[in-house]
Order: sequence, then structure tokens, then C-alpha cells
Amino acid sequence: ANNYSIGCADIWYFFWPSSFIMLLAFGFGVPWLFWKLITNTFERLKYFPLVDAPEDEEAKWQMVLLQSDCCTRSFFEQYERPWRFWRLFELAQKFLIVCFTLFFTSVDTRVLGLMLITGVHTTTRST
Repeated sequence: ANNYSIGCADIWYFFWPSSFIMLLAFGFGVPWLFWKLITNTFERLKYFPLVDAPEDEEAKWQMVLLQSDCCTRSFFEQYERPWRFWRLFELAQKFLIVCFTLFFTSVDTRVLGLMLITGVHTTTRST
């Protein structure tokens, strides 16, 4: 009762629009959501009340992170304050590696895909 006569080439028009929507949602939607969460959390934590706050800004920031119970601080608490958006660069790196792996699968472009993956990986790790 299963009909296996329908090939993938016959229904490509169904898959491309949904693939494009997923590419937009995960490629731009998730990083935008992370950026908004990090920005809003950072703005709210700037006004966190501290008792006996230290003079050093970085020490004050670490104390705020330790005392607050904000659930979105896990996006940036392992980074120093100027590097709080580094998670977005990590997301972009992972997204590019997955895209290169998926789209450079033919024999002719496989080496180019591996070179791009290596370039993206080493560029973001060296900074």
C-alpha cells in the first residue's frame, strides 16, 4: 500500500520553502533572541542593588552575577563583561559549520567545504 514511485526531485518545491524558513529562523531568529535576552538582562542587572559594593567594576559585576537569580545570566556569566556577546559568535560559528557541512556535499565541492569549515573554526578560536 506504500507508493515509492514519488522521487525527491518531483517534490523539491515543497522542501525548499520550508528549508528557507528554517534557515531564517535558526540562522537569524535564534541569535537575535539571544542578543535581546543578553541586552535586556544586562540592562536590568546594571541596577541590581548591592550592599558593600566593591570599587572595581569587574568585581562589582561578578558580585551582581553571584547574587542575582536571573535565569538568563547563564548566557554570559562565564565571560568577562566586555565579552558578554561572545555566545553569539559561537552560535554563528556552529551555524556556518553546519551549513558548510550540509551544502558542500558533492564530490566537486567537498574540499572547498572542508576548507571553509577549517577556516571558520580556526578564525573564531584564535581570537
